[in-house]
Amino acid sequence: LLKKMKKHYYLENFLYFVGRSIARLYTKIDLKKQIKSKKQFPLGAKIFAVNHPSTLDPLYIMSSIKEPVHALLTEDVFKIFGLNKLIAWAGHVAVGRNSGLIALNQAITLLTKNRSILIFPEGMVSKNSQQVEKLKTGAVRMALATGAPIIPIGICVDPQKIKKFTIKIKNQENQFYWYRRGAYLITYGAPIYFTGELNNQELVRNHSIILRNKIQQLLMRGYRLLELATTK
Repeated sequence: LLKKMKKHYYLENFLYFVGRSIARLYTKIDLKKQIKSKKQFPLGAKIFAVNHPSTLDPLYIMSSIKEPVHALLTEDVFKIFGLNKLIAWAGHVAVGRNSGLIALNQAITLLTKNRSILIFPEGMVSKNSQQVEKLKTGAVRMALATGAPIIPIGICVDPQKIKKFTIKIKNQENQFYWYRRGAYLITYGAPIYFTGELNNQELVRNHSIILRNKIQQLLMRGYRLLELATTK
């Protein structure tokens, strides 16, 4: 059993780094410029919580993080032929419309195994790329359940370069927000350590508001940095 677990662990890491290499290549081709603010992350498991201006944000973010992460992705991604098994083998977590609690428990289990999580707590692509939507409580609940720090991340993009269209996956229409040939700025915040009772719903909501405000601050800081970068 231990040998099987080790093999599974190495397979996840291998597939992650292969996927990351492909993602980095695609990012260089697809984006005009990717700018990252430097930040030292604490060791061990952590939760990367990010705003979500475009559909391919998981690809872009994973290309910039130098350690393996398990992303919480919409279940529709797992239905794409040719990608579904690879995504599952890499250890990413499917979030279904009616299986949010199952996904949350999977993520908590991964965190207890010292694996990091990537989550987009808005739950969907932002309606306004310059505004962070009200957050779901999953990121905060993971942090309270495990003691893992949350790393807030703000993504800044040019709204005019987001193209919206519809694609079909398994005969179901899905909105696709494609951002390409524009600057893409990733701003990392300091780790946030939340404490308190997981069952205290008011506390969880308040912590989620704090997290949203922090991501919004990073987003606005990103726009200021982007203006400086483009004027040089």
